[in-house]
Amino acid sequence: IFMEKIYNNSEKQESQDHTLATNLKRIRLEKWFTQKSLSEISDVKYTVITKIEIWAIREPSVYTCLKIAKALWISVEELIWEI
Repeated sequence: IFMEKIYNNSEKQESQDHTLATNLKRIRLEKWFTQKSLSEISDVKYTVITKIEIWAIREPSVYTCLKIAKALWISVEELIWEI
């Protein structure tokens, strides 16, 4: 039972991580931002944005998410959760 709980929690975490990557790319493209322009406006490194989108960074800091959300004119919740 313990291992099942760990597995279920890791699946949930992976789903949330993937949601962040998917939401970031979708919203960025809807607002006609390139990764580079979003990087410049949000003051988040270009490499960080690209790595979040390809799921290489699975848990960016809250501060990073806040800066990206602010640049996109959305809430952090819209960025990280499945809506």
